[in-house]
Amino acid sequence: MVQNFHKFIIIRQNCLSNSSFTTHHSLSMEFTFLKEILTLAEKFETERLQPPNMVAFVQWLNKEALLPSNDLPTERGSADLDIAKYAIYMSRYAKFYTKHALNGSKLVTYDDFVYLIALLKYGEKTKTELIQFNIQEKAAGVEVIKRLIKNGFISQTNDEIDRRSKRLNISAVGKAEVYAVLEKMQTVAQLVGGNLTVAEKNTLVELLQKLNDFHQPVFEQEKSFDLTETHSSLILNQLPIL
Repeated sequence: MVQNFHKFIIIRQNCLSNSSFTTHHSLSMEFTFLKEILTLAEKFETERLQPPNMVAFVQWLNKEALLPSNDLPTERGSADLDIAKYAIYMSRYAKFYTKHALNGSKLVTYDDFVYLIALLKYGEKTKTELIQFNIQEKAAGVEVIKRLIKNGFISQTNDEIDRRSKRLNISAVGKAEVYAVLEKMQTVAQLVGGNLTVAEKNTLVELLQKLNDFHQPVFEQEKSFDLTETHSSLILNQLPIL
């Protein structure tokens, strides 16, 4: 079918070449566009194992042929800024919802909650392990742990291997506090997911996991981190040569 329509376009162009119509230029432009569509249609047919149809073709165009190039510096820069901006926005929305969910609880911040959840789910950890697990800078993490110990939510014991280190575990009081706010925090999670479909949420989780896998090793080298050097080695050196 595509081949027959392609022949029709060629015949029409030959007719136009012998025509004196004033609309010749605009029609030629239209046929150029149609040939581009035909090229895409031919590619679509070769890639599809099932019989082609219009709905499938439109879906294929959206996913494969019409995606903007990530290689263009202006587009890449704009997209990167948007990713950073919306990531910050999402963090602020989550904190806003969490503040209301924890109203009346002795848990002060979202960090208080996730530190306890980590101990509840994965068992005891050292202070360093708990802070790194929650992707937080040491100074901020230490303050969270101090607050949880003060409120009796965390118990600490000496590490049997390293006497200088303390091992942390969630206390019975801490468990009770987690369970008291758990339903509200689940509500927060659902609000953060917003109006995305299940499929969109799964796709977003995959993309966020990919970004997390990229950033986590960088973050764990906090003491030796250099912004310019990291940008050069991980970003600039990976860009395709145009």
